[in-house]
Amino acid sequence: MKTICLNFNIHRAYRLKKYDFFDIGHNNFYFDELATQSDAEKKNMDFVNPMFDMVESLIKKYGTAFKLSATVSGVVLSFQEKYCPEYLQRYRQFADTGCVEFVGMPYNHSLCALKDEKEFIHEVQKHASELKRIVGVSPSTFRNTELIYTDKIGKIAYDLGFDTVLAEGAGPGLDSRGAGFVYFNPLQPRQHIITRNVSISRILNDSLKDISHFTPEYFANKLYETDDEDNILYLGISFESMDGSSGNRQQVPAFIQKCIEILVESGYFEFCTMSEAAHKYAPVAPYHATLPVSGMTRKHDLSPWQGNELQKEALRKITALGDLVKAANSDTLTDIWERLQCSDYFYFMSTDNLDYKHNPFKTPYDAFISYMNIIDDLTRRLNKKAEKNNADNMTKQQIKDTISFYEKEIVSLQRKLNGKGE
Repeated sequence: MKTICLNFNIHRAYRLKKYDFFDIGHNNFYFDELATQSDAEKKNMDFVNPMFDMVESLIKKYGTAFKLSATVSGVVLSFQEKYCPEYLQRYRQFADTGCVEFVGMPYNHSLCALKDEKEFIHEVQKHASELKRIVGVSPSTFRNTELIYTDKIGKIAYDLGFDTVLAEGAGPGLDSRGAGFVYFNPLQPRQHIITRNVSISRILNDSLKDISHFTPEYFANKLYETDDEDNILYLGISFESMDGSSGNRQQVPAFIQKCIEILVESGYFEFCTMSEAAHKYAPVAPYHATLPVSGMTRKHDLSPWQGNELQKEALRKITALGDLVKAANSDTLTDIWERLQCSDYFYFMSTDNLDYKHNPFKTPYDAFISYMNIIDDLTRRLNKKAEKNNADNMTKQQIKDTISFYEKEIVSLQRKLNGKGE
């Protein structure tokens, strides 16, 4: 019997405003809250509510014979708590059934694992803390942003309490047996790695974009055709795939439900959460990833977010603000800085003609200019706050010494002006 590990990846970025050069120093609002709220409400009506209803229906029908894992970004949790808090209660209800495992990740769906280890640790811990507060669970499985993975990222995750990590079933480090097995991290052999079945996941996501070209029976047959030796079929479903469906979003949940019913009732497959599958099978080999492997594009590299100089400069700039953010010591500015690290904003700058319908910018250059203008304004605000903090923290003696210094400077300058010298 083969094990199916289904993972729903739920993420949506805050909408960035088109921030002009002349806004710098005058406009402190970088995010379009109204557009974000409107977008969230529309997506909820179109497919999020129906998808949640579908999961609830399957759990009621099959009990623990149907299980899945869900990765919900902190960005989504934050605006769901703000705009549609009823979803948070549904997350908790799903977790209480024992049929849904919630997976950890960087809170802001960021690329910080690539440049800033301390921020990466902070974001992962923050996301785990929010899951505990909102859902009542502590995640033991980790999925990095867009499945970006290296041995080191996995090791850091293990040190944070994640003994299972999800990765892409591709790259030079993958064993010749393929993605259908549990692997282990060579830097920490106790950490188990489950790799995504790339071909089947793509077929599934493509079918959700336009289900008129596929049938549930066709997809189920594709799973039957997988290698007999495979133990695990890790299938990743992105909610963005559902959003890209061709005018038939209401039919997507019914399509997925029918697929699952066929697979459950076949008796040939079982559904498990990621952590269950990771401990059910013994690891067969190390999964070597000295260089980053990602879950997007056929190259499985970082090119969607770091493929050109615009993207690299933008990531360098936002990362370099870390020390200044600490000096400013402002919860508001820290939250803005963290939110601006969301991977979507770098994706908007891609010049590889990636199909991303939610890009609010006309060109990658427009996305870059707007983002850099925001960074310039944020840098000004951080500097002002840091300077104010320094002034506020001066002792009375430091203040007296500073006043005395400038008084002497004034006298010296007056003498020079009158031609008297020192």
